[in-house]
Amino acid sequence: MIDFNEKDIRFQTARSQGSGGQNVNKVNTAVRATYIPTNETVFVQDSRSQLENKKLSVIRLKEKVMAVYIQQLERKLKDTWSLQMQVERGNPVRTFSGTDFKKNYEDRTFKKQRSALKNELKNYKNDLN
Repeated sequence: MIDFNEKDIRFQTARSQGSGGQNVNKVNTAVRATYIPTNETVFVQDSRSQLENKKLSVIRLKEKVMAVYIQQLERKLKDTWSLQMQVERGNPVRTFSGTDFKKNYEDRTFKKQRSALKNELKNYKNDLN
């Protein structure tokens, strides 16, 4: 689970480039936002207003961090699937012991872990949309 906290964002301002006339040349309206825990950075200079650029940078930074997290979840899901597909011969799943032949079941499937990862991935994809 990822906790995106806006207190962990560091803002830096700079002068914008492009159209805007004298305002661009005099005022620091462009914003570079850095999310400190993951070190992800976005640079926004869409608007002539610094406040609007800050709002946009927070939105874009959150999308970028969430996208990276979703990629990590997908990679974990793929890794668990590849682990499940590795077959080991002579490695029993069910063993019986004692005179009553009580079954000692050891769960070696990745079904629960995989379904938990799938649900988490589905929730984050729904949050982005």
